[in-house]
Amino acid sequence: MSDTRLHWIKKGYELVSIHGFEKLKIEKLARIVEKPKSSFYYLFVDLENYTKQTTVKKRKKDLVIKHHLFQTRTLRIEINLKKYFFHKLLSSH
Repeated sequence: MSDTRLHWIKKGYELVSIHGFEKLKIEKLARIVEKPKSSFYYLFVDLENYTKQTTVKKRKKDLVIKHHLFQTRTLRIEINLKKYFFHKLLSSH
């Protein structure tokens, strides 16, 4: 699989993990990837083919999305903890 194709897939997973499948649109994904929509159509033909190529089965897709949601939540918690402890450090001096 090409690096470009993997980049599109990774950004699509990120978009879905944050906003859900209903917000997965080619135009929005193209802006995020910073490529023209024609690049998407060249690689995947359409959104249905894109989702089929990125996941083999619905169960696998659900597991991948749950994994990315977990990573997103973990990252948010980590950022909030860093902010909290940084604030505590500043206020203690």
